[in-house]
Amino acid sequence: MERDIRLSCTPSRERLPVLQEQQVLYLLIELLPTGGGEGRARMPLDICLVLDCSSSMRGDRLHQAKEAARYIVGQLTPEDYFCLITFNDRAAVVVPRQPVQTPAAIREHISEIQASGGTEMGRGLEQAMEQMFRVAAFSGVRRIILLTDGQTYGDEQRCVELAHKAQEAGMEIKMLRPFGHPAQTIVEVAKEGNYDLILVGHSGVSGVWAAFLGTTAEKVSRHAPCSVLIVR
Repeated sequence: MERDIRLSCTPSRERLPVLQEQQVLYLLIELLPTGGGEGRARMPLDICLVLDCSSSMRGDRLHQAKEAARYIVGQLTPEDYFCLITFNDRAAVVVPRQPVQTPAAIREHISEIQASGGTEMGRGLEQAMEQMFRVAAFSGVRRIILLTDGQTYGDEQRCVELAHKAQEAGMEIKMLRPFGHPAQTIVEVAKEGNYDLILVGHSGVSGVWAAFLGTTAEKVSRHAPCSVLIVR
């Protein structure tokens, strides 16, 4: 489906003084759809969220993971499906796979999660696969999202096998680490994934744009291993 795209460029400074030393100029590049795109519905989502609640996630890590989980739920609609699995050295189905009819209740379940125990990521993935395989076909996008610090013990091979099984079934497993300094985390993930481009979201210009350039966007653009594009 073809759509027209409008491109606009906004420099961080309108003029540069003539100096002998190097200067930095940032450019906000915005890619926006033109006309008629607002009412177009997206494909329905089938999301299984697998959240690490082991002892290594205690404190800020679990807090930020739960914030990320609540944000994900807030982006879903009643046409989407969602399930929530937690794991440490055991796994639990906190929210069985269901349409997102009561997002407030789901967010309340997320808030009640506590950190304890060891880390066996394979147990959480097994429960996720069981929930997702209850429905053979789904006319939308299916994803298993793993929120973890990336440390598992003793079941690495099982995790690889489950990832292959999900891939064969047309489901992608995405691992997210929603903690740490935003710029540092973005750069680390880009390096690990050998990415060609980083897209940094932005919602406005003027004073907010200037403040943004001085923090996350500036740090990402300075340390990223690839090109950085800021979009709205």
